[in-house]
Amino acid sequence: MSEQAAHWVDRVIPWAATRQWVLTVPWRRRWLLARRQDLAEGVLQVALRCIARFYRTQSGRRAGQTGSVTAIQRFGSAL
Repeated sequence: MSEQAAHWVDRVIPWAATRQWVLTVPWRRRWLLARRQDLAEGVLQVALRCIARFYRTQSGRRAGQTGSVTAIQRFGSAL
């Protein structure tokens, strides 16, 4: 895992334009998403599609492609 992280930090991220996006979910939905990985993945896919559409619209490149590095946080402030 540390080798993969080093690869991203040393070889990928410095060469690509990056921006951080944070998706928060209402408290009542967090419990459900924490226990149902399929639902969490679905929410992630919808969010990534919306972000990609936003960038295509802003850049004027209808065939533009985006990429992502995603970390799903499954714990709250109690950690």
